[in-house]
Amino acid sequence: MLNALFVLLAGLSISPLTLSAHAGDPTAVPPIIDADAVDRAVNPCDDFYKFSCGKWLSDLNMPGEKSTYFHQFTALEDQTQGAIRTLIENAPADGRIAKFYASCMDESSAHTSGLGMLAEAFARIDAAIAPTERAALLAQLHLSGANVLFGFGPAQDLNNAAQVIGFASEGGMSLPERDYYLKNDAKSVETRTEFVRHVSRSLVYAGAVRSVDDGVRSAERVLAFETQLASAAYSLEDQGDPAKINHPIGVEGLRQLVPAFEWETYFATLGLAKLPAALNVTEPDFFAAVNKLLQETPAEDLRAYLKWHVVQRSASLIPGELEDEAFRFWQRYLRGKKANEPRWKRCVSVVGSDLGDEVGRTFVGTLKDADQVKGSTRSMIELVKQIFSANLDRLAWLDQPTVAAAREKLSHVNDKVAFPDVWKDYSKLEVVPTQLLANDVRATELESRRSIAKIDRTVDRAAWQMPPWEINAYYDPSLNEIVFPYGILQSPVFDLRASDAANMGALGATVGHELTHGFDNDGSKYDGFGNVKNWWSDAIRAKFEEGTKCLVEQADKYEVLPGMFVNGTRTLGENIADQGGTKLAYLAYKRMAANRPAAPVVAGFNEEQQYFVSYAQSWCAKRTDESMRLQLISNVHPPEEFRVNGVLMNIPAFAQAFGCADGSKMAPKNRCAVW
Repeated sequence: MLNALFVLLAGLSISPLTLSAHAGDPTAVPPIIDADAVDRAVNPCDDFYKFSCGKWLSDLNMPGEKSTYFHQFTALEDQTQGAIRTLIENAPADGRIAKFYASCMDESSAHTSGLGMLAEAFARIDAAIAPTERAALLAQLHLSGANVLFGFGPAQDLNNAAQVIGFASEGGMSLPERDYYLKNDAKSVETRTEFVRHVSRSLVYAGAVRSVDDGVRSAERVLAFETQLASAAYSLEDQGDPAKINHPIGVEGLRQLVPAFEWETYFATLGLAKLPAALNVTEPDFFAAVNKLLQETPAEDLRAYLKWHVVQRSASLIPGELEDEAFRFWQRYLRGKKANEPRWKRCVSVVGSDLGDEVGRTFVGTLKDADQVKGSTRSMIELVKQIFSANLDRLAWLDQPTVAAAREKLSHVNDKVAFPDVWKDYSKLEVVPTQLLANDVRATELESRRSIAKIDRTVDRAAWQMPPWEINAYYDPSLNEIVFPYGILQSPVFDLRASDAANMGALGATVGHELTHGFDNDGSKYDGFGNVKNWWSDAIRAKFEEGTKCLVEQADKYEVLPGMFVNGTRTLGENIADQGGTKLAYLAYKRMAANRPAAPVVAGFNEEQQYFVSYAQSWCAKRTDESMRLQLISNVHPPEEFRVNGVLMNIPAFAQAFGCADGSKMAPKNRCAVW
């Protein structure tokens, strides 16, 4: 049945679809397009991002608590956070949600109880001398959420996606990306100096050292230790490549890589009744480096490193000097924030993170339009899938066997919309109104044990990785699924009153983006069931990589800050998805518009122009320089300006819609295209 269906779709037998409740209604005012954001002094053919966003960018007085402010997403985030606050503050006083929130708002108790917990943790670290004691300690720290030495948890077997196995991966580094440790430009050196100052102060405030001098010495040891970890770590690009992280060598292979560690004790302390039957070590060289560090690092240095990570994991939950210092380094220095968020916002975030499904279920119970939104979103997803299938025949670099295989994978893409059908149970979680850090640790341990218990079991394909209020979306290659929480399905990202063009430009392009991830430089290495499988011939892979070189070169030339450019290789997967997704959503909008009257002109934009303005305004964002630098170094997503100009300059329909002459900045003679 599925094969027959996709043969039909390939023949362009796509039924007309309207998402908007007012499509073609001249009295409807599409709320997604913001006419006041447009800077009409800018030529759209020179810089469409500044044309679409320029007035908003110049008028915005960014709040001090923000390091990045999105025109659409931040306002929606604030609105949603306010709604969650109302739910939390009106929750039953004797329930987990209310007690957890109370423990956060009670700063005095959070400070006292938090410092007490740190003192107990430091004592356990000092007492762990024997190898088995250290292995048990490390497992306990991992369960509590501390990022020490390496990572371990469940993930789908890359070679058998129906099965969950153990994954041992890199970890143990505090700074956002390995380049912070390894590069020697002036800013990287400055950041490491600031990091040492931050670690030193934090250890002093936490009572982990006896003096400021001891704090400095311990901080320098932490930096030296983490630099050795960073030297063996993979780049962000390699971490996403399944071919480079697929090393199913099992527990015995892990033992051979790290004989200096008591793995049996570690796994038993995590709660595994027996050793994992299968285990993937994503970066064998990293674990060889871990073994060397365990053998050669003085005990005093290792204790300093472990104490620091306990402090780092806890500092933002201990009001006073520790929380203030954490804000100073992580938010003010690294991101450029001028002020911390109000206490209630931080507490809403903590409760939402630790009781995600319990808060989520309450949130979903307040929604009045969920069924209509879910239905319209699923219709949009189905149409974009149809367009993807039909478009395959137009791609000259594909041969027919690969087209057929791509349709087969597409037929297995699962979509999840709005919220899950099954919610997690928190009935075993103890919450005490005067113990914020303890509540957070207990919640983290509950989730960690729930997660660890999945190892050696069949994958749960119904599980979600985001709460329903999250303003985000994702594609999971191991599950071959696209997920859209309710949070991103709200106005101004998606509005049932808006024109089809506006909805497709905002949400539709996101649907296309996530779908295209299944066929990007990494996603294309997975089959329709989530297994790592080479379903392309060498010749087709070579053509694909030749096509992506154009995108890499385009991005590499895009200067964002003086002397800082987009990393075309690092951002390639996102750029492929942006390029493909925006094209797919445009074609979907055109299919919808083909059999109905044109939508009204809005703010001087015809329907086709509305699509591109809507897309661009979904990415209007203002960043501090610090936030932009962090984005360029440690994120696979390119800056927002490039996500507009770098994408639309490659789409001929954009140039036609705005009358851009060939050779103009937004209509270059040499365009890039993959999907």
